[in-house]
Amino acid sequence: MGTMIQKYKFQEVDFRGEQFKDHTRPLKGNNDLLSLTKPEVILNIHKEYLEAGADLITTNTFNANRISMADYGMENQVYEMNFQSARLARKAHYAFLKIPPGPKTIL
Repeated sequence: MGTMIQKYKFQEVDFRGEQFKDHTRPLKGNNDLLSLTKPEVILNIHKEYLEAGADLITTNTFNANRISMADYGMENQVYEMNFQSARLARKAHYAFLKIPPGPKTIL
């Protein structure tokens, strides 16, 4: 996931998005945060893996824990990062299998 993210050459503003534009610490390099600020990119990376024949995909949560996020002052976002990262992986999986969202589909 990290290597795939690097090809986008994101800058500080990309990591911040609109949600964290006023955050007091630098966020560049916080790839887990991209599940919140650039969800379309993370979704597309998942789709690329599936289209390439991957049997499984993982969430974009390598560092989405309180200890790692303390470096960025983002401990309060850990739950949301994990939740949205899982949602994006599932959404990519459903799209790949052509399963339409429905009442029992958790996205």
